Amino acid sequence: MTTQQVQRDRFERIADEVFEPLQRYLRRRATAHDAEDILSEVLMTVWRRIDDAPADNPLPWCYGVARRA
Repeated sequence: MTTQQVQRDRFERIADEVFEPLQRYLRRRATAHDAEDILSEVLMTVWRRIDDAPADNPLPWCYGVARRA
């Protein structure tokens, strides 16, 4: 398996884990449209910084990214 495939698999696992909780978190704090935009930004950040995302329990890290977005 190539490095890119490993990174893609890791991103997909993280995205599956954090998508719904992040969506709920953002919808409580922003309009539905803004929440979707911020969620996209967070997922792009996760992809770009996949090596920085914690392997165990990445959700708190993603909440931090969302707060700064």
